[in-house]
Order: sequence, then structure tokens, then C-alpha cells
Amino acid sequence: MKQTIVSESDSRINYSQGWSSVPGPLGPERTTFTYGQSFNFRFNVSEGGTVEVHGGLHPSPNSSIVLKSVYDVDNQDQFMYTASWVAHSTPVASFYNSSPLSAGSHTLFVSMLSNNPYFFDFIQINDPLAGADPASSASSSATPTASQITSSASSVPVAAIVVTSFGSLALLASLIVAAFLLRRRQHRRRSRLGLVPPSDSGESCVDPFTETASTSVLAGVKGRREVSSLNRYEDELRIPPNALVGSTGVICLETGQIVEERLAPPAYE
Repeated sequence: MKQTIVSESDSRINYSQGWSSVPGPLGPERTTFTYGQSFNFRFNVSEGGTVEVHGGLHPSPNSSIVLKSVYDVDNQDQFMYTASWVAHSTPVASFYNSSPLSAGSHTLFVSMLSNNPYFFDFIQINDPLAGADPASSASSSATPTASQITSSASSVPVAAIVVTSFGSLALLASLIVAAFLLRRRQHRRRSRLGLVPPSDSGESCVDPFTETASTSVLAGVKGRREVSSLNRYEDELRIPPNALVGSTGVICLETGQIVEERLAPPAYE
């Protein structure tokens, strides 16, 4: 709230005849001793503003003196102030404080209702909106409101959101395909090295076999582990990669059983 002090010497105050300036405890004061003397003052306030009148009370030789004065704004809501005799000076006494006023221009009227000394010092105008704290205004403007945050969020381009979403999906799909191809490659490599169980392919280790004129031939067995001393013999028997030629015969790696007893290697010239 802004408080404005208007001194008794301000040229905007209009006095009737019969007023004089005298020294007071806090500075010059305007005084009159005559019934009916008055002054008025025009001012502006915001909605809810008020106006006050202040003066001094001083002792007098006559203790029966009673000071009376009347106040109003725009000739409405008159207020009468009565002050009895005082033994000691009161430099600043409140004579009048108006009720809240509407926004705009107003006129204060003050009139004397006695022939006793009246000492007027200053008028105070209280305006609730004229003196807003700059720091408070800056703080309120710097703090975003909920509507500003919502507006800012809604201003993000929809296209940017869509592009970002598709980019994320494409990256995820690429990672899945890469993982699948790597696993498939590793599976093929393990198969070539004989590290994948035959059951993965769903096929049996032993198939029907036929005989030739020279020897028994294992026809359906898959896979083989070669033994250097029996290379030629194994070639004739066509031992596949998932079988092992041992000392007792051909052993299936899937079941661990002997699928064919060992045949003596033929004599080679």
C-alpha cells in the first residue's frame, strides 16, 4: 500500500479565510479559532483507498474548552470529532479516517463547529494499488503459472514426437534382427564343429543300412570323428560326423550305444 503525505502548506488544499500558519512541535501548522472555518482537498485513489486527517492537540488556559470539527468525503458519511482539554501536547493526533472509497477522484471537506483553537498538520492518502512492491511484481512475473506450463507443453511439434517414436522402434527392430543373425551364425558354427546335439535337428542317429558285396555299410548315421589309423576303412564304411569309431565298433554320440560292432579293417596292398 502506498501512503502519501500532503502537508498543510500544499497548494492543493483550499482554505477559507481566517486560517493562519503557526509553528508546531513537528513543523508549521494551520490553525483557526472561528466557528464555520473550513478547507477542502481533492484527491484520487484506487479501489479501497482511504484518506486521513491529522493535527495537534495543545493545552489551553481554559480547561473547559471542547474542540469540535466535522469531516466527510463527497458530502457523504459525515463524521464529528470531539477533543477535550489536554494537559500536554499531542503532536500527531488522528482527527479522521475515512471508510474504504471507490476508485477515482474524491473531495475531502473539513469544517469547524466551535470557536476553540484547531491545529491542522497534514492529510494522509492510503492507496492499496498505487505502491505495488516491484520485487513482488518481478517474482510473480518470473514464476510460470499452470496455464503457461500447459501452453508451453502443447507448443511442442507433433511431428517431432512422431519422428522420435519411429526412430526408437527402428533402432529396437535393428537390435532384434542383429541378435537373431548372430545367434543363427553361432548355431551354424557349433553345428559344423559337432557341438550341437543331434536332437536339435529332430533326426535320429541311426538310419537303416544296406550291405554291399565287400562289407557292411552304415548308410543313415550322421556325422563322424575321424581316427587317423582308420581313415581308409571309415571312408569305405561312410561313417557320418555324429558317430565315433572306437575299439569295439561304431558308437552313436546321441545315445552312447554301439550301433555296429567293429569290423576288422580289410587288408590293403
